[in-house]
Amino acid sequence: MEVGNVKFLDSLNYFPMPLTALPKEFDLKELKKGYFPHLFNTLAHQNYVGPIPALNFYDPDHLKEDAREKLLKWHGERQAEGYVFDFQKEIVEYCISDVEILTQACLKFRDLMKTETTVDPFQESTTIASCCNKVFRRNFLKPETIGVIPKGGYR
Repeated sequence: MEVGNVKFLDSLNYFPMPLTALPKEFDLKELKKGYFPHLFNTLAHQNYVGPIPALNFYDPDHLKEDAREKLLKWHGERQAEGYVFDFQKEIVEYCISDVEILTQACLKFRDLMKTETTVDPFQESTTIASCCNKVFRRNFLKPETIGVIPKGGYR
């Protein structure tokens, strides 16, 4: 989608993986995705300050086993230390972390693609598939070996 000179792209079209996987996938050492009680995010809790919300608000049953174990350990440690959960502070920090992770992953992906393939994925394509197609056509497709319909057709 484009509005004026601004183009909106969906990162899922390039990275078909959860945000939690991006720091490891792109070797972003300083960044990691934390935990947030999404089920606690209701109007009634917007100004909550108090003990860490119960584990069920973190929806552990919908996590893979290893991720669930890490959440259980992390939550238990917070409870044991008497962690004070400030909803407004936590949600802002969580959202900022999400944006930082996605920004760094996109920048690293773009740099890698431009360096290795001379294709700028965010300027020249809208999905990873169209980006790979562009890489193939630019770097590997030999002239006169396959019919390529010109942009706009033959008219």
